[in-house]
Amino acid sequence: MNSLPPMQVTDSFPGFDKLFQWATGRGADIAHVCVAENKLGMKGIFANKDFEPGEQIILIPEPCILTSNIARASAIGQAISEANPTDQSDHAYLAMFMLADQASHISRWHHYYNNLPREFTEHPLFYDEEQLARLKGSRALEMIYRRRFSLQQSYQSMVDALGDSFRFTLPDYQITRTAINTRCFGVNFDDSEQAAMIPVIDMINHGDDDSTERGCDGNGYGVWAKKPIAKGDEITHSYGQKCQQRYFANYGFLRESTIDDECQVTIQLDSRCPSLSAKMAQLDISQPVMELALGNDLMETLEQAMPVLRIAASEAGLQDEVELTGEQIRARDMAALSLLKTALEKKLACYQSKNQPHSRFAATDTPMITAFLQREQQLLRDYLEFCLRDEFKLEDLG
Repeated sequence: MNSLPPMQVTDSFPGFDKLFQWATGRGADIAHVCVAENKLGMKGIFANKDFEPGEQIILIPEPCILTSNIARASAIGQAISEANPTDQSDHAYLAMFMLADQASHISRWHHYYNNLPREFTEHPLFYDEEQLARLKGSRALEMIYRRRFSLQQSYQSMVDALGDSFRFTLPDYQITRTAINTRCFGVNFDDSEQAAMIPVIDMINHGDDDSTERGCDGNGYGVWAKKPIAKGDEITHSYGQKCQQRYFANYGFLRESTIDDECQVTIQLDSRCPSLSAKMAQLDISQPVMELALGNDLMETLEQAMPVLRIAASEAGLQDEVELTGEQIRARDMAALSLLKTALEKKLACYQSKNQPHSRFAATDTPMITAFLQREQQLLRDYLEFCLRDEFKLEDLG
């Protein structure tokens, strides 16, 4: 698994043998995989035979798969639909069905539910106020608060819609929605796009090695090898191209790879500039501030950002480059980098936690929140170091 201290759940994942027996009895092909702990102490799916490229690793048939269409067609799903709550999302219907279905104690997904997390104490969505305070300065903090508010609004819409028949708590709903968000897949069964909880496959951890592919086939949902996989290797798949804030705030883990890392800074335009209105029009902003995303590749990002920064930093109005001398061009570019430097310094000053430089995951026992903040602040410092250089080739920035 190529991620650093990810979400740890508090239960002990009991009953995997029963889950595998249940799935196998309904036609699942899972004979050549097993559940084991990876090097980070996390449960994952491992190969107990060699797989060649193109070979099927797992197949979970439709009778084992819990979809949002099943949830919508259920009694509680129909009651929700008739009440027409604000939240009509697949995830909301799945959550309500799963809560009601688990409470019935006669569900066909009983063994699956028994292996879902009961708590997410290490997921940022469930951080306490002291932990959240450490995230001050990071965009992840806003993402967490937005997600909390969204789930509270969704929960309230269900309470309002179902009235006295609603018997689940907000924590119940938040935990179930988080299990769905961190595990569900988009599937297309019978020409219908829907969200789905897929037993066993949903335990496959993220990996950056692109060793598998997954998708629907005529019998259900499967995973195939894209590269040779040796017996004893962990089976992984990619959760997609996302920045580290999204992996952290939404999924509760960090990727080992930093290729998609980014940070955000706020660029403040000079409100006294005579050409402010013209600059705002050219930048397509309604206020004299703009957010700038800075990616892991400094030179590529700066090359793309410099045209915007040049406009934002211009004091003498917008001029064609042909009208400027070499010294004027250099002065303009220095002003653009100075504007970025100011934004970077302000951003770094916002953090409550002043972390030491990040050492590219030298220790896997580093708490996830610490590793996350180290990574984010180190990227900001890398940009600041570039802006503070005495000598660099501005022409390389385009």
